[in-house]
Amino acid sequence: MFDKTPRIPLSLKLAYTAFVVVHATLNWQAYGPLNFLWFCDIALLTLLVALWAESSLLASIAAVAILLPMGLWAVDLAARIVLGHYIFGFAGYMFDRRVPVQIRILSSFHLWVPVVLLRTLQRLGYDRRAMGIQSVFAAVLLVVCRLISSPPPSHYLHECANINWVYGPSDNAPQTYFPPVVYLGMMIVLYPLLIYLPTHMVLSALFGGRTARSGEEPVSSAQTAPA
Repeated sequence: MFDKTPRIPLSLKLAYTAFVVVHATLNWQAYGPLNFLWFCDIALLTLLVALWAESSLLASIAAVAILLPMGLWAVDLAARIVLGHYIFGFAGYMFDRRVPVQIRILSSFHLWVPVVLLRTLQRLGYDRRAMGIQSVFAAVLLVVCRLISSPPPSHYLHECANINWVYGPSDNAPQTYFPPVVYLGMMIVLYPLLIYLPTHMVLSALFGGRTARSGEEPVSSAQTAPA
């Protein structure tokens, strides 16, 4: 009951912190602060706090938000390397010589952060409130991104355009198939349905009953469900 043994190794906390500091510094210099509104960057920072606070809820929110998109990013990068073309276009900037090479190297976090997230949930457990919180947060963030980011294409390298694809899936031009308000509403609905819900179900099955400290009783659904 009074065991204060850290559940996350200090070495991992320090190594992850060092990476985030380097990543944040170089990306701020290259793209400015708006670049950190991308879901992957928010998840990166959320996980940093989760590791130090050993917070199951924060780690769960980051996992729900980004595990599936990062998996698709990895598939996209593999397709470009093996097949010579992208499937989704998520990792297109990795071979864009206009993007500083150090930024592309740092983007490798899309490959290993999912491993850190899963290992963290294995130690801390999965908090089922994560999906609801992330869904509300995503809705607010998408509206904000639509208001403050510019439409594609970017007119210069350092411009943060089409953040989280709020103007459409292409970086070349805004989508014109749906009215802008309808498109944004679809994103707000489809993110939870297509990304967060499947991830939530898998993580609930894998880690929902796991506890962080030995000797504790498994966390029940009633304990972890939203009030």
